[in-house]
Amino acid sequence: MNATTCNRIEAVSTGHAIGRTVFAVMSLSMLSLGSVPRVAAQATPSFQGVGSLVPAGSSSASAVSADGLVVTGQATAPSPFLGAAVMWTQAGGLVPLLLEPATVSDFGFSSTGISADGSVIVGIGGNQQVPFGSLPWRWTAATGLETLDVSAAGFDMGSAFGISDDGVFIVGSLNDASGDVAFRWSSDGGFEVLGDLPGGFNGRQAHAASINGSVIVGTGNGASGPQAFRWTSADGLVGLGTLPGHRFSGANDVSIDGRVVVGTSSPNAGLEAFRWTAAGGMVGLGDLPGGTFVSAALAVSANGRVVAGGSSIATTAADRAMIWTPETGMIDLQVLLSDELGLDLSGWNLFLATGVSADATTIVGVGTATNDQGGQFTQGWVATIPPFPVPADIDDDGNVNLADVAIMQNLFSLGASADLDADGDTDLADHAVMAAELGP
Repeated sequence: MNATTCNRIEAVSTGHAIGRTVFAVMSLSMLSLGSVPRVAAQATPSFQGVGSLVPAGSSSASAVSADGLVVTGQATAPSPFLGAAVMWTQAGGLVPLLLEPATVSDFGFSSTGISADGSVIVGIGGNQQVPFGSLPWRWTAATGLETLDVSAAGFDMGSAFGISDDGVFIVGSLNDASGDVAFRWSSDGGFEVLGDLPGGFNGRQAHAASINGSVIVGTGNGASGPQAFRWTSADGLVGLGTLPGHRFSGANDVSIDGRVVVGTSSPNAGLEAFRWTAAGGMVGLGDLPGGTFVSAALAVSANGRVVAGGSSIATTAADRAMIWTPETGMIDLQVLLSDELGLDLSGWNLFLATGVSADATTIVGVGTATNDQGGQFTQGWVATIPPFPVPADIDDDGNVNLADVAIMQNLFSLGASADLDADGDTDLADHAVMAAELGP
């Protein structure tokens, strides 16, 4: 990362004297968590396409494991099949995930989510059981791809849109003639319908879950139309509102601890990415310079500080993949990779970032690439970038205080990035930085 980028992402925080007793409490607490796995060390900048299953076929990348090593998505399948869900690794390349035995009646399978360790993948697909709809499915190496029995919950169809980091809970929507309901599913508990927003009705979808599935976010139908929601077992569906002057919103992802929600808000036309916290409410993230005002937030890092998605740009009608942090604002990812990190993206246009690793050093998405004949085709991609440092003022309230200490300890315990010293690791050295920011 060059000096320009380093200057842009330099963390800014405000010191606040708390007392040396905090230092001692933090030391004891964080030392007790020493066996918790940490995020990976500094990543070497890189970029590559995930390829395709058939010549001139398309592919996409929709999600990535916490360590950035396993990517999942969708690709054109060999004839006579239609789209297939896929898994990609550096060693194994692109591998289809198919129902066994696969039949020509299988169609349109795509993956939408992956557990933190990459061992469980979920998605949407259909076959002769639902000729005009879809079914949620779950894949592991041991079981293969298995559809969930939506009829057990009294529904005809459904979709799986996400999975908790621990791989236990799948979230999505169930569908019948009366509309959609959001669900949480586990192998032990089966389907759990999440309810409605006040005054709401049909059309609820759960899109993402926190590490253990205790916080779920998505889009519900309130009295005034679609609205982003945050669900817990204690509070049920709670609407997050919209950006000022907007009518609708939807939530697409949530941080590992359930504290930060990202998504899109919309007036009558257009979209704007947002980031929501309980303290700050819904904050618009803007868009890239020029072009039609359109942006969308699709994914967020484990600590809630790096947002990924897409935005319009000035030079072309196509969208462009973006990342956003509180310190840098919105960044054109293609410019970052090619101009600032010096990577060769000849023939590529990265139009959407769809997933990030836990520490946001691996980003996946969809773009167009130029083939050997000069034609353009859609392909998934994987990029790695250096980490963004985390400021001591983790909650962005303008003060470094015990609230930041609590968030840091929780992120540390969950293995999420609280990399205050920007060395690529979250460890006790970061605790020292926090203690210094707290003051004597």
